Amino acid sequence: MTIFALKKYIKYIVIACFIISATSFASDIQQNKNSILLFVSLGMPDNTLKAYLLQAKEYHIPVVIRGLYTDNNDSSENKTVGSFNDTANRIFNLLKSQQTAQDNKKNINTLQKTMGGVSINPLLFRSFNIDVVPALVVTSNDACVAVNHQQNSNEHCSQSDFDVVFGNIPIQKQLKIIAEKSDNKTRVNLAVNRLKQYGLNQQKQFD
Repeated sequence: MTIFALKKYIKYIVIACFIISATSFASDIQQNKNSILLFVSLGMPDNTLKAYLLQAKEYHIPVVIRGLYTDNNDSSENKTVGSFNDTANRIFNLLKSQQTAQDNKKNINTLQKTMGGVSINPLLFRSFNIDVVPALVVTSNDACVAVNHQQNSNEHCSQSDFDVVFGNIPIQKQLKIIAEKSDNKTRVNLAVNRLKQYGLNQQKQFD
């Protein structure tokens, strides 16, 4: 298999994982696992977006984007609608190995797992009034997520049911801010537990 063919093969896997991710996301919601969400845009600078995707994977936090992405150089796609192919290419190009084709082949499983946590859901942006990204949301009301995702409604989550941190700062710092500033014990515990469970390097700060 040539390097070109191998790269194309991996890219198709990424596209498939991206499409499947919506089903995985809905399944997690049914199990009340998605109390923490990261909102980003594929139009963010490469280094910033890549860092957030990798951090979200580390902390097992689903990533939400508003809609499909269209490459500015792609004249074949409707830029107002977006393209699954351009969307998958955008993420693939950020996360792919910079070394050899063999390295890329070995990293297929890693790419699959990373893509499994990305979902397209403009309703969740409206639910939590997200107009600026990046934004990390911690909610103590699972219905805020489930209603909009499963019933395709246009509900707004009450301000008293979630905390949000805006700004280009690491996820570890965003979680720490909520753990220290939130006036809701449930959300404090959600943030602290996520830091303890996955943020091994920062665990001592919360022990």
